[in-house]
Order: sequence, then structure tokens, then C-alpha cells
Amino acid sequence: MQSRRAERGIALIAVLSLLALLCVLALAVLDSSRRHGQLVQRSIESYQAQEIADSAIRLTLLELSAPGERGVAQTAQPERSYDIFGRRVTVSYRSERERIDLNAADEAQLTAAFAANGFTEPAAAAFAQRIIDWRDVDDAPRAAGAERAEYRNAGRTAGPRNAPFETVNELREVLGLQSVREELLDAFTVYSPEPVQSIESGHVMRLRACASAGPVEQCRIAVVRLTGNWSRPIQIYVWFTQHR
Repeated sequence: MQSRRAERGIALIAVLSLLALLCVLALAVLDSSRRHGQLVQRSIESYQAQEIADSAIRLTLLELSAPGERGVAQTAQPERSYDIFGRRVTVSYRSERERIDLNAADEAQLTAAFAANGFTEPAAAAFAQRIIDWRDVDDAPRAAGAERAEYRNAGRTAGPRNAPFETVNELREVLGLQSVREELLDAFTVYSPEPVQSIESGHVMRLRACASAGPVEQCRIAVVRLTGNWSRPIQIYVWFTQHR
């Protein structure tokens, strides 16, 4: 009798343990499903915010390309606002001429740009010389510059391009500038336009729009050229998400 009671007790404990394990597994599955649902919802909201910001930029480009806008001089940093799906979106746009072209600026301009952003004069001058060494065709470093030998000595497997910068983000490949701030990157360009005075043919512009969907906000940047050619009025250089 005592043996049967012991067996029943053991069986009951086993069943209770199994039930407890199943409860834990069920809770884990529910939590995983909840987290997955949140990720999916966040992804949907991110996509919606991106599309709203992109739509505002497209509307701005459409207006700027319209016949009534051609040849109209622009202010330093104009803005246009739109209501898209019940959300107010503001698009700011400005000429790329207001930025420093990494492929055209001389050493003094580059030095001044870094000095104005908190770098010491020697560091600013060194960065300027390394930028020029990156884009020039020779392997002779300037006094504080860097060519292939300096990159190798720093443990870098790749040296300078010895050709023009293709993107502004390439600045982070220059020796010593790997961690340059996003705000400083925004001061530069590689799209040096012709010195025109309006939004006529050849004018390169940067447009920025931020939009939200739920708790998610997306800021989008587009760098484009208004060609003045009605068969292809807009040439897009880059269109990307700005990370904060």
C-alpha cells in the first residue's frame, strides 16, 4: 500500500513538473510572439514614415521643376510644408554650393572647416593635408599628410584612393577621420555645381524631410540636380536615411 502511494506521489510530481514546464514554454512562446509582433509593427511604422518623408521630397521636386519655379532665386534655406495622410511634413532644401566640396576645396578651406568644428589648428591642418593626399594622384605625402606608407604604418590594409572622393562618407576612410561626426560630414559635398544663381539647369540641391508614424521618425535626404531638361528634369545622386 505504501509502495503504491509512493508511486502515485512520484507520478503526481512528474505530472506537475511537466505542467509547469509546459506553462513556462507557453509563456516563452507568447513573449516571443509579442516581441515579433512589436518588431513587425515597428518595421511597418518605419516604412510608413519613410514613404511619407519621400513623398514630401517628391512633391517639392515636382514644384521646383515646374515652369513657374524655373529661374526663381532661392533664399538661404527655404522650406515647404505638406499634409500627407494627416501628418504635417516640412521639407528643407538648399544648394550644395553652401557646402565644402571635398574634391575642389583647397588646404586653407579644409583647415578652416575642421578648425571651426572644434579641432586644434595642427589637427585641422593635418586632416586637410590628408584629404588632399587622398584625392591627388601621387604617393608623396604632405608635411602632415598621409599616403600609402603612412596607412600601412597605421595598420591599414588600404591606402588613399589617389582619385576624387566618390561620396562624403568616404571621408571616414581618411587616416584619423574614422569617427568624424555626422554633423561634420553634413558640411561637405562631392557634388560641386556650376556657379549658377537660380534653380536653372545644373543646380544641385539637398532636400531633407522628417516624418513620423507612431513612435517612429524617419529623416530622409536627397541630393539631386535640376537639369532643366523636360525629358529628364531631375538627376538623383543619392537618396538615403539620415541616422541620428
